[in-house]
Amino acid sequence: MTQRSTDADAAVELPFGRYRGWLIMDVPEDYLRWLLTNHVCRSTALRQAVYAEWSERERGRRARLERIKARAREVRGLRASNPI
Repeated sequence: MTQRSTDADAAVELPFGRYRGWLIMDVPEDYLRWLLTNHVCRSTALRQAVYAEWSERERGRRARLERIKARAREVRGLRASNPI
């Protein structure tokens, strides 16, 4: 599973740790990354849900970055066509 297929993945609660009882969608990104890199999720379903949430956030970040880059190109184009 490489993406959140349903909202059910994001509605999974962490059963342990600092954010015990929190929905995965509410857990800070650095903690999700820590869960994935330290292999503390013994449950395959939990590991997949954590990875799906992290991947969803990564896609959102990339999309925002592309919008920012497009806006910057647009502004540069306006400046070039309308010098002060």
